[in-house]
Amino acid sequence: MTIHKPPILIMIFRIILIVTTSIDIILRPQLAILLKAAFIFGIILLHMNDHFRNRYQLFESNRMLYYISMVASIVGTGLYLIQFDSLPLNFYFVFPIVEIFLYRPWIQIGLLIFHVFVFVTVMFVLKEGVQQALFPYLAMLLLIYLFRSSSREKEKGNLLNAELMEANIKLKEITIVKERTRIAQELHDSIGHALIALKMHLEFAENMIDTNPKKSKEVLGKALGISQASITDLRKAVDVLKDDQAWKRIKLRDSLNDLIESLQMTGGVRFGLFFDEHCREY
Repeated sequence: MTIHKPPILIMIFRIILIVTTSIDIILRPQLAILLKAAFIFGIILLHMNDHFRNRYQLFESNRMLYYISMVASIVGTGLYLIQFDSLPLNFYFVFPIVEIFLYRPWIQIGLLIFHVFVFVTVMFVLKEGVQQALFPYLAMLLLIYLFRSSSREKEKGNLLNAELMEANIKLKEITIVKERTRIAQELHDSIGHALIALKMHLEFAENMIDTNPKKSKEVLGKALGISQASITDLRKAVDVLKDDQAWKRIKLRDSLNDLIESLQMTGGVRFGLFFDEHCREY
């Protein structure tokens, strides 16, 4: 998981730790007032350093300045630990590790090693049991690393879901285009040939109306039948569009017979259909 800026809750927690540390400094009677003010000003500077490093995304904009800021934060917090060794400062010392593991796309190994070195140095100066302090520190590193791994897996899952949704949208668009093509084909197959036949019949009737009114009337009647059949075919086409399997129930031979009948005119060209009932459909 890559977080460019710390969440607002982390910022609030930082401020709480700074305020707590400042109160702890103020309550130490062995320190002079000016020294207390200097220490409080220093811890505020550390916080401002961390805030502006993430606020202006120095990792992306100025990598060298980012590393200088991180080193200053680690060293400064370590020095405060040596001087005061308070619980809030111990928590504050964890924030650079959180930033190393969670805020960046990869772990900066150099900064991690430097943080471990500063931690061991602080424990040595404070004469703490390094082994006793090292195990909780390593456990903390392991927990943060496991959290990072879990978050990255979740992020990968979210990215995969987004890609699947995008692919699904594209698939729907392709399906719509294919459906439009199918609709155009269905309309062409259902009424296209009927309109051609209707035109032929009307032209024939126009040419024969003066010389042979009886035959013209017969052809006009047949043209009327074609128009009525076209309306019926158009309704069938609509039904086919509603039911993807409906076209399979339409017999090919019946469709061809309707086509021949609509093209065949009295006294004109005759058509014949030779159809193999046992032919396989592909």
